[in-house]
Amino acid sequence: MMFQNVQRYIDEWKDIRDQLADYFRNKQKNDIYDVMLQQIEQFKWALYYCNNCEGPTDSVITKKVIDEMDYVPVNVLERLTFIEENPKHYQSYIQLRALFDEFEKIYARAKVMKKDQSIMD
Repeated sequence: MMFQNVQRYIDEWKDIRDQLADYFRNKQKNDIYDVMLQQIEQFKWALYYCNNCEGPTDSVITKKVIDEMDYVPVNVLERLTFIEENPKHYQSYIQLRALFDEFEKIYARAKVMKKDQSIMD
């Protein structure tokens, strides 16, 4: 069941990303901060659910946790750290957007692999 929740997080990101881009374009710092924090958390939950993990006990993802995951974007920990430390920076938005884009492809591959596994079982 958790695995199916991933698409919901991806879809929510797609619904908000253009609005977030407008916030940056119009320098709406307060709106940027709140939405970026929310979307960072959404990304983390999607990552956990895609990898059939329980989810964070706090909002910190460690290297150990990432190393145990099968489906993660390249350098996800470093990129998330940068985004979390600089949520009001436009470059953080670009990184988060790239993470979601890469993750959507990874999730599609994971769905196919899980489907193939269920056929073989």
